[in-house]
Amino acid sequence: MAKIRAVHEAVAKGQLREVRSVLTRKRFALSRDHVGASPLHLAVLHGHTDVSTYIISHFPETMDGPDNEGRTPLHYATTLPDNGTLYRLLKSAGADENIEDKAGHSPKYYMGHPGILTQSQLLEPYSSTE
Repeated sequence: MAKIRAVHEAVAKGQLREVRSVLTRKRFALSRDHVGASPLHLAVLHGHTDVSTYIISHFPETMDGPDNEGRTPLHYATTLPDNGTLYRLLKSAGADENIEDKAGHSPKYYMGHPGILTQSQLLEPYSSTE
């Protein structure tokens, strides 16, 4: 459990060198936190392109994994103020933009309707645990 926590913390902080050191197994790449977010969800949520690229290239099977609300990392990418950089990165790596979350919305839908899902909404569950 401590190893998984170390992976999630390094990813959230954007510490690529540390991520390379601790994210050594598929098991850790597929691990989930209290909201069901994987390391890739966290890398995307925090806008860490380098960490996201590392995870995608070493653990591509994590790209379409859902959190507890059925949202994939691509859903998270729709909320970022990065002009679609991470969204395009994930899509070009093969992420599915048609997977619907529990609200019935796909990443493609959220991209066309900015503000319905926001980065601050996705970060909210973390503010009470820190």
